[in-house]
Amino acid sequence: MMHVVWAPKQRSAGPPLRQDRVLLVIRLLLLVLVLAVFGRILGNEFVDWDDGGLIYANPNLNPPTWSSLVRHWDPRDKTNISLYDPLVFTVWWGLACVSRLNYPDVVGATLNPMVYHGANLLVHWLSACVVLEILLQLRLSPWPAGIGAMLFAIHPLQTEAVAWATGMKDLLSGLLALAAIWRYLVAMQSQGRQRRWKWAEVTVLNVLFGAILTPLLLTWNSLGASVLYALALLSKPSAVVVPGMVWVLDVVIFGRSWKQSLLRVVPWLALAVGATVVAAMIQSTQMLKPVSLWHRPLIAADALTFYLYKLMVPIRLSCDYGRTPAAVLVDPLHPLYWSWLVPVALALVLWRSRNKILIAAGLIFLMGLLPVLGLVTFVFQFFSTVADRYVYLSMLGVAMAAAWAVQRGGAGRVGPVAAGVLMVLGALSFAQAGMWKDTETLYQRAVATNPNNPNHLIVFGEYRGRQSDIALRRSQQAAAQQDARQAAAEAQLSRQYLLDAIDFYRQANRLAPMIPEVYDLLSRDLILTGQLDQAIATLQEWIDLQPKLPENRRTQPAVLRYTLGMAYFKAHRWAEAVRQLELSLQLKNDPNVEQWLQQAREKMRASSQPATAPSP
Repeated sequence: MMHVVWAPKQRSAGPPLRQDRVLLVIRLLLLVLVLAVFGRILGNEFVDWDDGGLIYANPNLNPPTWSSLVRHWDPRDKTNISLYDPLVFTVWWGLACVSRLNYPDVVGATLNPMVYHGANLLVHWLSACVVLEILLQLRLSPWPAGIGAMLFAIHPLQTEAVAWATGMKDLLSGLLALAAIWRYLVAMQSQGRQRRWKWAEVTVLNVLFGAILTPLLLTWNSLGASVLYALALLSKPSAVVVPGMVWVLDVVIFGRSWKQSLLRVVPWLALAVGATVVAAMIQSTQMLKPVSLWHRPLIAADALTFYLYKLMVPIRLSCDYGRTPAAVLVDPLHPLYWSWLVPVALALVLWRSRNKILIAAGLIFLMGLLPVLGLVTFVFQFFSTVADRYVYLSMLGVAMAAAWAVQRGGAGRVGPVAAGVLMVLGALSFAQAGMWKDTETLYQRAVATNPNNPNHLIVFGEYRGRQSDIALRRSQQAAAQQDARQAAAEAQLSRQYLLDAIDFYRQANRLAPMIPEVYDLLSRDLILTGQLDQAIATLQEWIDLQPKLPENRRTQPAVLRYTLGMAYFKAHRWAEAVRQLELSLQLKNDPNVEQWLQQAREKMRASSQPATAPSP
């Protein structure tokens, strides 16, 4: 007979039929809350923050073909864009089949963003329903469990994953990971005895996974949980933490032997190792500056403190916080060396409380974040160690703690307070969802939230550059149609976008003068706007910067000399152009450079300018 250590006093919702009705009401309330708080994203556009490369400009989705579907499952295929999340791309592929537009929208997409945002809403609501089922398995009463699931559903930290079309990676992986935990708990609690399935449970499984998979999940819960876990890994490798989560629930809450529990998750650990190896092969971190091993725990503790703060004070949220390891290590005002006191103090409080569900909730919150705390280098650290979407699965721990607090205080007494908190959080999430309306709104909010983050300024500048290209094409089309007024207006708009981009790049360069890409972008746009002397000065600064950069961040000298030579060429400074192009050829033979060098020499002779001897 199963031994249960933690079994709180039950506040029965009445007979089984009445309890099923209560749970049905809670699920409908979850749907209403998700739509009320996040429903506005149905009118949002795709944003220029990975949506392009992964969805609306992804060649495997435009158009979706059977061969492109197969390519998503080939880890060696270069079109996977340094990601191996084949199940997510398969979902996007299916959505692309039903979301084709007759004409491109404002970002040039031929896919309907409403379909992708609607899919996000559906998956998020299903995740909240599964959280409800998990809390019920932990012996929590329906309404406290419902409040915990509602907190999971509408907390502002969930907004990024829900409102961002690309956030489907976190949503789908989170849903499948949560479902694996749920079915694992059901399997453990039904061992050695016959179990009659409730119609509500069967209905939820049918909605989640269809009539074909439901019998498997009901009859062989352990096998079904393993299948769900494997699918979660195929959605996002960060699901490797799920074995640790179920182990915590098994040992801490239900008091089972830690050795036996560990043996039960050995197959999952094998799957996790395989997913980790594949992810490491595909996602290169060579562009990131290595962080010393003794600094990594400090980076991780700082990130954890950040998440705890945003959990309690979810304001000024952003798509990119700029908390890179380099940024926090060099900032003398950053509390890196004492921020670890916050999670340590919280851990001590939970330990001294001896409350099993709170201890388990804290461990689950921590485990959900372990792959992205900075203990191991990951790709997004180029922008920031922390991101709101990384908390998605960890919010299960928050839901557990909230449900326990409501049950401990009594739903009747604590319920009004909980309702008030949910209303405030819902309002904040509603406002935050508006940040993802379009690229312009997203980048403006990002810059306003953290004006000292050079990455925000760089990506905003690149976006302005793309807007300039679009306006220039419209100008050319108008000119072809002999609409001189429209052509002039679009040409002026194109130039203004470039001037905005130049301003963003200059701000970024002042904040972080060691980013070589800024010099490239800035000099390019200065040349396009005719500011040739400033472009030449910028290129010379870029050349002077090279010895100070690590080798993997340096630009090929031949390319730099060629670019500078072309800037001199456009400025009609033929002698300097000849000098730089000759230096480029000395470094690397290139027929294209030879052609431009020949032209520069002819121009120089025609203008009677004396040649300058090349530097050694």
